[in-house]
Amino acid sequence: MITVGSLETVFLRVSNPFKPARYMTNLFHPEDYETFLHGLKERIRTAQVRAALAVNRELTLLYWQIGQDILLRQQQQG
Repeated sequence: MITVGSLETVFLRVSNPFKPARYMTNLFHPEDYETFLHGLKERIRTAQVRAALAVNRELTLLYWQIGQDILLRQQQQG
């Protein structure tokens, strides 16, 4: 949880809004940061697994369709 006190050391570079923040310290207490970081890592892992499963599903479907096309051609050509 971010509190007003923890934001006291955050200084943003106002002169150029396209440059990243200069100082971003003390945004989280150590235990909050670990929880936050763990949640981010878990979301990334979950997305990676879901992406891999989707790719595997699509490739399996593609190979099955290719096999069907080959069988159909073999049957048509005798």
